[in-house]
Amino acid sequence: MVSWYIQSCIFLQFVGDFSEAYNKELRWEVYLHKVWDKTFEEYEEGVNEEVQRIETSHMSETEQENVIADSMSILQSFQPSE
Repeated sequence: MVSWYIQSCIFLQFVGDFSEAYNKELRWEVYLHKVWDKTFEEYEEGVNEEVQRIETSHMSETEQENVIADSMSILQSFQPSE
């Protein structure tokens, strides 16, 4: 089946569709077990807005430098257990 998708040049579309369906199923499970004050459509809309906000946000150069410095500090003080 996968070889057919590859030969038909639609493998990327198949993976995208599969990923989208899997993610929707995960969101449904989260909704069932964790969200009590919204409909599923409202929850989905909120998730999509948050994803859009994250995808369009950018760190400033100063923020990037601070994250790198903090990460380096953490790594330098790391002592593996023996």
